[in-house]
Amino acid sequence: PGPGRLAIEAVDCRLDGIDNIDQSFVLTLSSLLEARPDRLVGQAVLGVSVERPAMLRLIPTKVLNSTGEALLARILRGIQARVCQQLLLDFASWCGQ
Repeated sequence: PGPGRLAIEAVDCRLDGIDNIDQSFVLTLSSLLEARPDRLVGQAVLGVSVERPAMLRLIPTKVLNSTGEALLARILRGIQARVCQQLLLDFASWCGQ
């Protein structure tokens, strides 16, 4: 990605506790974070593909989509928090060198 940039790609994903969905679950993540003089700027594309199990076929697609979007937003916020925390730790370590 070049100096001042951080690229994040999902390489693997696993759902614990939901074996029948884990078989067909695919998560894609592509993210780029860039350091600007006064802030960090980033963009992320996060997607999920899953085969709809029989028990979920009764739930309207619109409801499943909105639930999925809320879940993806939560996952993205978690990733953002962990990346920011690690950047702060790395910066503190760099300052101490």
